[in-house]
Amino acid sequence: LSRRQRQMCIRDRSQGHQANILDIIHIHKEALTKVTENRQHVAEGKTEVQRLMASLSQEQDFFGHFG
Repeated sequence: LSRRQRQMCIRDRSQGHQANILDIIHIHKEALTKVTENRQHVAEGKTEVQRLMASLSQEQDFFGHFG
């Protein structure tokens, strides 16, 4: 690729990342909320750590098939 083509590829890629930044922030915020809620449930005795870890492991296994 020529220098100009490489620059255009980089520009296009960065514009794609910029377009997705709000979605990325939203997903990370949801994940942080879930972690906070899970910690609170464990502290209140509503959830056992072992059961929570097993549930998270199952989610990772499930989503691992899509990645």
